[in-house]
Amino acid sequence: MVGEVSTPGIQVIDDIPMTMLEAINRAGGFTREADFGNVLLTREGTTYRVDVQAVYEEGDITQNPLLQHGDIVNVLDHRFNKVFVLGEVANPGSYIMNNRRASLAEVLSDAGFVNQSTSDPGWIFVMRGDT
Repeated sequence: MVGEVSTPGIQVIDDIPMTMLEAINRAGGFTREADFGNVLLTREGTTYRVDVQAVYEEGDITQNPLLQHGDIVNVLDHRFNKVFVLGEVANPGSYIMNNRRASLAEVLSDAGFVNQSTSDPGWIFVMRGDT
């Protein structure tokens, strides 16, 4: 267990199967910087992305796999979950999205809103990359 958990380290798997959530809980849970939706499971040389957030929000138990001896669980941080606000706003820049989502109003608020004297709110664009 590595990454954004309170106590990274080896988790012993005995004759009782252990799920990913159980391993994360045994490691002290997620840190404040953890990205619940971007947990990597490396098994036998192949890495899979696991969306633990979907377990919490949607009850998707397929995102809580049973771990096997030799698995590596890496809880990534949320610094890659950014939205970029550019143009006629008070504070253009990059902002971290909590829980992998943010509304347009929330992002504009974080950026200090649009400049009322120089901007045209009719020309606000939202561009998304591939996910």
